[in-house]
Amino acid sequence: MSLLSKLAETPVAKPSQPSPPINISHAANSGDTKWVVIAPDIFPGEEIVCVIDPAYLKDAEAENPGLVIYTLSEIDALTPFEHDTEFRRKIHLAKKTFGGFVRKADLEKEKVETHPTPAVTV
Repeated sequence: MSLLSKLAETPVAKPSQPSPPINISHAANSGDTKWVVIAPDIFPGEEIVCVIDPAYLKDAEAENPGLVIYTLSEIDALTPFEHDTEFRRKIHLAKKTFGGFVRKADLEKEKVETHPTPAVTV
C-alpha cells in the first residue's frame, strides 16, 4: 500500500486539506508519485520528505536540500513506535544530524531495552 493510500485511509481528525498543503512530486513520464513533502505535527515547524520509491532518493535529496528524508520502509519500521513521541524525535534528530537510514531489525533490538537510543545506520 502506498503512503498516499495510507494517508487517504487515515481517519480525518484534522482538515482534509493539510495546511500547508502536501507537496507532491510526480515522475515526468508516468505521473507516478516520487515523494511527498509533509509537515508532521510531531516536528513543529519542520517538513520531511517521504520517498515512495528508493529509486527517487537522490532526486528527492537534490530537490529538497536540508530536509530529512524517510523511505516507506523507514516509516514502516517506525510504525510500532507511533505513540512514543520522544523516541521518534530522537530518531529524527539522529537522521537530521548524521543522515543514514532506520532499519527495522535495529529498532526491534532497541524495543527490548529500558532506555532505547536511536538506531540509525550511517
